Amino acid sequence: MKNLLRDAIRQWPSRQYGKKKYLWRAGDKFSGLWLIKFGAVKTFYLNVNGDEQITGFYLPGEYIGLDELPDGCHRGYAQVIDDCGIYHLSWTELSEIMDTGNERRHVYRMMSEYLRLNKARFRQLTRLSAGEKLAGFIYDLAVRYGFQGIVMRDFRLPMLRRDIANYIGVTPETVTREIIKLVDAGAFLFSGRQITGLRPTIMTQRAGDMLSCRNDEPLSTTTRGARYGQ
Repeated sequence: MKNLLRDAIRQWPSRQYGKKKYLWRAGDKFSGLWLIKFGAVKTFYLNVNGDEQITGFYLPGEYIGLDELPDGCHRGYAQVIDDCGIYHLSWTELSEIMDTGNERRHVYRMMSEYLRLNKARFRQLTRLSAGEKLAGFIYDLAVRYGFQGIVMRDFRLPMLRRDIANYIGVTPETVTREIIKLVDAGAFLFSGRQITGLRPTIMTQRAGDMLSCRNDEPLSTTTRGARYGQ
């Protein structure tokens, strides 16, 4: 029964969304559950000054919309940052699936784990150094892009440096400076947004406690490390 949700959402053709397109905006009626086939999406709120506060990045094989399930309307924004193919399960269709006890528990478990991990992640971001934050962020992406437990060594960052800075709470200049430090330490090679030859041992040493806040299995369609190209 655990795969009913995944199978249901994949039975519909995926839709393609270009960069900067919105899946939803604050105030829109809740739109259901989304599953990323390829590409990337960011979620964010606008603060009182109208500035973005990024709350997450979503990669292939990951669900988006879990944190907004209890609400009738979306509280934030979801915007495509890398051309996407996305499966969509409407609220009506999701409600029908959740009529099955096992699937309802499965969805609520994913919601609970999502909120727990995000709470832990933001708590860590407030007390770690800039270098630990960035190393943990990049290593988390490598794990999420990986397959069958293998950490991806070569991948492209789908988000801009200013978005990384916004999310981890530093300046874009600090992101650039810390990337240079990681390259100098032999953690990976970097050109544009492309990371190559990532070395997990160095990254885990540099990330420290940040790794306890990784985005793990409940947000993907299968187990951790089997997200890319789902």
